[in-house]
Amino acid sequence: MALVIKMASGSALHSALESRLGMALVMASGSALHSALESRLGMALVMALGSALHSALEFH
Repeated sequence: MALVIKMASGSALHSALESRLGMALVMASGSALHSALESRLGMALVMALGSALHSALEFH
């Protein structure tokens, strides 16, 4: 019984740590994307990707 409780609390802790790490990664990549968008290079990349996506959609 104690082993089951220990395993359950361990997996709960593990998933809590994973979700925190995941949120930190998402926030970090989000802020990196945001600062890239603020720069002119980022805008040029977004426009290039957008036109490539648009032509790919038109092609299909």
